[in-house]
Amino acid sequence: MIARDKKLHFIVGTGTSVFVYGALYWLGFTTPATEAFLAAVAAGACKELWDFLSGKGTPELADFWYTIAGGALGVIIGVSVVVNFAL
Repeated sequence: MIARDKKLHFIVGTGTSVFVYGALYWLGFTTPATEAFLAAVAAGACKELWDFLSGKGTPELADFWYTIAGGALGVIIGVSVVVNFAL
């Protein structure tokens, strides 16, 4: 069973990349997939860095990877919406 924390990292990674993909597409970027994915990577890295520096959390490489995996799914969702609905 996947821990609740890992599920939350996955959800945040997905949400981050979907939001960034949609926002950049709306602003006129024609292929914002890379930027959206990198936004999720940055969010995961910043969260784990915050955990490490603040001492208020436990920095884990697995958390970072779950955020990245969610980011990849978010990009797939963003591309699928644009392609399938010809936005």
